[in-house]
Amino acid sequence: RMSWNAMYSELDRYREENDGRLPDHKDEPKLDRWIRQQRRRMRSSYGHVALSVDQEGLLRDMGIPMLPKTVDLRVWYEFYDELVAFWKDHGNFLVDRSENLALFQWINRQRMRYKGTFSEPVPLSISQLYLLERIGFPWVSDNREIEWQMMYDKLVEFQKEHGHMQVKRLENGSLYAWMQNQRKRYDNKAKTELSTQQIQQLEKIGFRWSGQL
Repeated sequence: RMSWNAMYSELDRYREENDGRLPDHKDEPKLDRWIRQQRRRMRSSYGHVALSVDQEGLLRDMGIPMLPKTVDLRVWYEFYDELVAFWKDHGNFLVDRSENLALFQWINRQRMRYKGTFSEPVPLSISQLYLLERIGFPWVSDNREIEWQMMYDKLVEFQKEHGHMQVKRLENGSLYAWMQNQRKRYDNKAKTELSTQQIQQLEKIGFRWSGQL
């Protein structure tokens, strides 16, 4: 791993060879990542080792903007309102990338900002954290949640097609087993309990908890 001074020298050499231009991710990804890392180190709140006064001065002299970009609050609240509407309609936060790419990407950015991920140097404000946590926003994308939602959607489709939820084991074994497992989880007979959100989703479509086990 190259030292700070070595990376700085490499950056200085690049600028000399390119008429003072700073590198971008396409032609010099290593230098581009290093520059963004230094911008993050400017703010000790991210848990990184802070830059020394001399290091910060050298980078400023190169014309590197050390303060992170700001977040457009108006746009943030527009996406938040859209997320709330989606949550109220679907009972979850599983936005399909192919159906709403902008909201899908916004959700991922909030998770990165929460974690202080390298590509998103601006942290969430206290009010933004509060608003997202108030609606139960999951900071980690859980594959189990995605799988649960997929099976739930299959049950909804079955109900729409047949007008009931009397799934037969021999005709649809995976959905039948999933339904029985939800009843066990509801009765605390399984390793994991259903979340309040999952219970509400199932009750919304008239799922019977007393089905035959």
